[in-house]
Amino acid sequence: AIIDLLELRRAVEIQVAGLAAQRRTPAHLTQLAEIVAEMRSNLRNPEAYVALDVAFHQLIASMTGNIMLYHLVVTMREAIAQTLPESQLRPLTAEQLERVQVGHEVILASLEQGDPAAAERAMAEHFDEAVKSLVIKTGRADADAAPEASDPQGSAPDDQGPRTHDQGPASDG
Repeated sequence: AIIDLLELRRAVEIQVAGLAAQRRTPAHLTQLAEIVAEMRSNLRNPEAYVALDVAFHQLIASMTGNIMLYHLVVTMREAIAQTLPESQLRPLTAEQLERVQVGHEVILASLEQGDPAAAERAMAEHFDEAVKSLVIKTGRADADAAPEASDPQGSAPDDQGPRTHDQGPASDG
């Protein structure tokens, strides 16, 4: 489920932001500032903006010095892209786009200050804005793909049925 991936990504990237604030180097910060400036100049170019957004989040993950966190961030992004086209993750309005961009700029500023708590807050707010935009765009709180036409009940392939967030992870038996 896309919302499950977004929740996981949010949790991981908040931790990543805190670690990056502690472990960043001047070279990292210079590179990140260049990416954020490019993002600002490509607000109206969705393909370029998405590529820069990927670079932004991957660079922050690499700033942690933790290869496992880096690969987890990359893998989550790939899973989200396979589940939902990036165009569905793009904000609807110029105002939403501006809020997302400002979110990137606030994350950068907190990393430049070396403030882990501020970096974590900024990343949390960034993801909250992204999820809010996704819900507005899709009109659904859980933006999963529609159930298969042959399965009107929306059951999972293992016949455990659809699960809600209250049920927790599906078990293997």
